[in-house]
Amino acid sequence: MSETYTRRVCPERLAPHLFFLCIITYIVALFGRMSYSSVMAELIATEGFTKSQAGLIGTALFATYGVCQIFSGFLGDKLDPKKMIAVGVAASGALNIGMGLAGTLPVMLGLWMANGVFQSFVWSPVARIFAEFMPPAYRKGACANSAVAFPLATIFMYLAASLLLQFADWRAVFILSGAAMLVCTAVWLNRMNYFQRMTEKHGPIETVTLNAAE
Repeated sequence: MSETYTRRVCPERLAPHLFFLCIITYIVALFGRMSYSSVMAELIATEGFTKSQAGLIGTALFATYGVCQIFSGFLGDKLDPKKMIAVGVAASGALNIGMGLAGTLPVMLGLWMANGVFQSFVWSPVARIFAEFMPPAYRKGACANSAVAFPLATIFMYLAASLLLQFADWRAVFILSGAAMLVCTAVWLNRMNYFQRMTEKHGPIETVTLNAAE
């Protein structure tokens, strides 16, 4: 037994632009995850944190991120991916700004744990956009090429942090990362609204057939 339904997908001429928007947004979102590790040595040197204390904050993010990634996968199947990504990037940006304004271990630990929750909101809906919104001819390429996001984000984040630390302190890294994420959220919503309008007007119709197991 199978079920067949139809959906509109992004026009092929806009597919590269959609991919670029998703990857740039994901890279900027990763800034909000990597900002702490890029300044951890500076925190130890200037704020008196021990290595174990500094490591605890970083571990807290990845612990919450790992657990919440499981649940965000289910949420990503149910919620609007555009809105889910916007919430994740904006909230992570606000928490990064909060880290730049904080200074005590308990506050930073709590903020960074919360950051792990919202960081988990980003990748699953990006993957869903690739799977459901991207034209069929572009899907495999989009998923494969998205692997460049993490190394690019790492290079950009550590270069930016090293430059900022020459002229400012570790707080500037968090605040500017957060500000970039908030700006990126506004751009993301604006451009995704455009892609959705163009898809509704000009997007080709795809027929999808699923068997009972699928």
